Order: sequence, then C-alpha cells, then structure tokens
Amino acid sequence: MKKTIMALVLLVIGALLVGGSVGNATPVQRRVFNVADFGATPNTQADSGPAIRKAIAAAIASGQPADVVLRDGTYRVGSITVGTWWGKEAVVVYGAKDLVLRGSGKTVLMVTDPLSAGVVLRNCEKVEAQRFTIDYDPVPQVISKIVAIDPDHNFVEVQQLHGDPDLMTFADPRIQDPSLHILATTYEIRKDGSPMWGYEPVGLMVAGPMGPDHWKLAVPPHPFNIRRDAISIAGLRVGDLLNSKTYACAGAAFSMIANKSSLARDITLHASPGLAFFPHLNDSVSLIGCVIEIKPGSHRVLSTDEDGIHARGNRRIVIENCSIAGTGDDAINLHSEAIVPTQRLSDAAFVLATGTYSVRTGDILELLSPTTGPIIGKYKVKSVDNTFKDGAHVDFTEALPDLKIGSDFFGNLNEANNDFIVRNNTINTHDGRDLLIQASRGLVEHNVFNNQRAILKPPIVSTSPGFNDAMRRLGSASLYMCISAHDAPLTQGVTIRDNRFNGCEFPSPPIWITDNSRPGGGLYSDITIEGNTFTNSNTSVIVARSVTNLVIKNNRVVGKGATMESPPKLAAFDLHGCINPLVLGNTIDSIQYTKEVSN
Repeated sequence: MKKTIMALVLLVIGALLVGGSVGNATPVQRRVFNVADFGATPNTQADSGPAIRKAIAAAIASGQPADVVLRDGTYRVGSITVGTWWGKEAVVVYGAKDLVLRGSGKTVLMVTDPLSAGVVLRNCEKVEAQRFTIDYDPVPQVISKIVAIDPDHNFVEVQQLHGDPDLMTFADPRIQDPSLHILATTYEIRKDGSPMWGYEPVGLMVAGPMGPDHWKLAVPPHPFNIRRDAISIAGLRVGDLLNSKTYACAGAAFSMIANKSSLARDITLHASPGLAFFPHLNDSVSLIGCVIEIKPGSHRVLSTDEDGIHARGNRRIVIENCSIAGTGDDAINLHSEAIVPTQRLSDAAFVLATGTYSVRTGDILELLSPTTGPIIGKYKVKSVDNTFKDGAHVDFTEALPDLKIGSDFFGNLNEANNDFIVRNNTINTHDGRDLLIQASRGLVEHNVFNNQRAILKPPIVSTSPGFNDAMRRLGSASLYMCISAHDAPLTQGVTIRDNRFNGCEFPSPPIWITDNSRPGGGLYSDITIEGNTFTNSNTSVIVARSVTNLVIKNNRVVGKGATMESPPKLAAFDLHGCINPLVLGNTIDSIQYTKEVSN
C-alpha cells in the first residue's frame, strides 16, 4: 500500500514539474504568428500595416496563447480609421487574451501618418508588447526659421527647414481645434547637443504660403496667447529657430486602454503627434525599461509633442527602469478626471457627466468642493447603470449632503492611479515638469531627475540686478503636486524616498506641492519625503502648501547653490498652511540656505 501511495505521489510531482498542473503532462504551447508570413516586408517602402494587423487578428482568433513576432528591420505602417478614441490608428490589438507583440530589439515600426496613433492595446487581458521602436515619417513636428515678424498685426513669417512635413499638414480636419493648428516654441542647441527652449509657447495658425517652404503664420486668440502681444511675450525674434507641433493631441505613439494586466517592456519612442505612452483605465499596467528620446543624429528637438507617460485613471500602475528625454510637456503625468454630477435623482442617487473615467460597484468616490473647502466626504457606490444617454446613473450606499450640481465634483479613489510605483527611472532634459502627481497612495523611489531645463530669453525686461538672469531660468518643478478643477481626487498617501534631484537652471523648487489658492487648508495628506539628495538648486528644494501630516526627514541638500548675481537667502524647506509637519534629521550643506524651514 505504501509503495502504491509513494508511486502516486511521485506521479503527481512529475506532472507538476513537466506540465505545471495535475492532469496536464505537457505545458501549453504558445502559437507563433510571424508577420512576414502575412506579407510584411521590412526595409522597403511597402505598407506593412495590413500584414501586421492580419497577423494580430489571426493570433486573437486562434483562441490560444500567442506571440506575434516582428523580425529585425523597419516596417512602414500606414493608419486605418477605427472610429474610436484617436480616430486613426496604425497597429491595433483589440480584445486579445494572453498575447505578446514581440519585436527583436532591432525592430522599428515607422508610422507614415503624422497625425495617427501608433500602437493601441485596447480591452485586452494579459497582453504584452516588447522590444521594438516606434518612429514617425514624416515626423509630426516642423523645424523652421523666423524670417519676418509683424507684432502690430500678430503675424510671423517662417522658412521651413530640414524637410519635415508641410506646415499645412497641421490644418488637417482631424485636429480637434480647427482654429489653432500649431503650438510653437523658440529654441537653441547647446554645446552638448541638447535643446534650450524659449520662455513661452505661442499658438499659431497657418495664414497661407509665401513661397516654397515659406509660410505666413497668424496668432489667433487662444488661452496660450494670453495677451495681444503674444509674439513679444513669447520672445520671438527674427533669426530664431522655431519648433512647431500639433496643439490638439492627435494620438499617442503607444496606448494601453481598458486592459487587465498589460505590460510594455523595452519599447523605445522617437516621435509622437501627442503623448508618447498613454496608459488609461487599466487594471494593473506596467511600463518597464522603456525609453523616450530624441532620435540620435536627427534635427529634431522633441521626442514627443506632449507628455512622455500620461497615465490617466488606472487601477495600479508601475513605471520602472525607464529613461525619458525631449518631451514637449511633462515627462510623467499621473492624474485622473474629476467626475461632475449633473443631476440629483434622490438623496443617494446622481447622474454623472460622461467623461474619460469609469465608476464600478464598490468604488469609493471622494466628494470635493472648489468653493467651500476641500473634502466634503467619501461615499461608496452601491450600483452603476451606464445605459442612459445623459451619463452614468449612480446609487450610493448612503445619502449625500447638499452639493452644488455642476460645481462640486467627485474623485474616484479606486481609479486614481492608486498604489502607483515610480522607481529607478531617469528623467533628462525636456520641456515640462518631470513628474506630476495627482494620485493617491504611491511610491516614488530611486529615480534621478536631471531636467536642467534652460530658457532662452526673459519675457520681461527689468533693470533689477539679477532679474533677467533669474527669468532666463524660469521653468517647472521636477516633482509637482497640484489641484485642478479638472482632476480628482486629492493627492494623499505618497512616499518620495531615495531619489536624486540634480541642479536646475531655473528658480522652481525640485519638489513643489501647491494648493492653487484653494480654501480650507490641509488639502493633501500623508506625504513623506525622505532620504533624497538635492544638488545645486537655485531655490528652496521643497515648497509645500496645505499638507496634513507632511514628513521631511533624512534628506541631504548640497552643492554650490544659486548661480544668479545676487542669490537670495532662503530656507531649504518652504512650508505654509501645513498641519502637523515633521522635519528632522536633514543635512543642509549649501551656503545659500540661512535656515532649514520657513513657515
């Protein structure tokens, strides 16, 4: 009997070792779909898009775990009209389960429509993309030189350079705002080859051709053009180089939308007509070892027209071992949309406006008021009905207090990039903030922030000593937390530890937590900043407003300090309106700081 039992035990162990489960003696085989077998031809002018899309469709239709394989080479990929989200997309993976889109490490997907999204993973489960590069030809940017300016009539004439796409490309009707096609910024190239951008972007509209590659651009009314003298405010001058890009985000190079357990690994992006990576409404999404950079050896000054990693409304996200440079806006942006109630149906039921968010049974919504104070309360969702045309009909488990319809708003605590991890990333020079956090419960650790963004010209002339030098360095914080009427919930439960913030060329603090002058105080909560190193900063290294339970400990502030003619005497940590702050164990080794804390 004992021998029989032992034999059965050995049989079970053997089955587990070989097949991973009892009764399955062999592992599940993954099917391989090589895009070449469907007609894809790298390193030619042929459009490989249809073949790649056929290979993906066949892999999904197989109903088995599958790899779609792209060998070495550059695949030119045209776009198709999909009627969802971006409007046009090049490579679409829709509704897949247990699928890998795998390059060789020397695979390039060259998107041939400068106003199309690149790769889109949507409504998938256990899907992964890895080891390829995405680029655009033509590039969705224009390099030109200013040859004439008429500030009285708000016109600029430019000569297009470097064979980038026709400026009239940006008049394409797919651009969301037909009255404004271009957002332009002056720039110079520094000795180390990195770009130095102008102070203020200016919105431009193509007014007409003036000759071969010679264009007249008008400055229309627009939020970016705050005053009529927008040309002067932007510091535009004859002879300046001008980088123009699409203003309305026409697509992302790599999108991950409404997936479960999705992963982007070792993907490099050299261009995008909008965002580089767009993870949105995913349940558990990771970006590991990805690179966003200006294409080496090119004439480009941006890697992507807008944000690098724009994470919106995910339920857990990990960003790890990535390198980001040259983005036209924030390197990493973690935020979620505010949810606006449009109608009250009962004490505990509301209609919520349609938006780029989801609400599920069991979610906790935080109710906020922009006028009477910060948080009104937190309420659990009992049921959701999305079948109505006027928006989601949501019942809560309890009655809610009086609120201002159309003004007060909710934030979904379950869909706020919660439990995020931003780890071991390197952020280099780009035109925006390094990391924007409007999210709950997260960790930022072991990152290096090198965004020494420089400004070409001061927008205002002053006789004050050192003023112009200071204004040349005006820019954005490395790590930024703020409140917006368009985003919710409030940032809370974030730990920022063991990062390195290298010197900045502008008087913005490396870490800046701002309340945007909201009433109520204590808007953020449970923020810990510990073990970080700040080098060569020109201002206070931490500026915090309205934080409850802020901990600043064991940080090190070192370096030569300000490079301005008359450096100001500062506190290392500038805190105002904070409740129960704890500051201890920090090392301040810089002559420009006269004290550790001001409040």
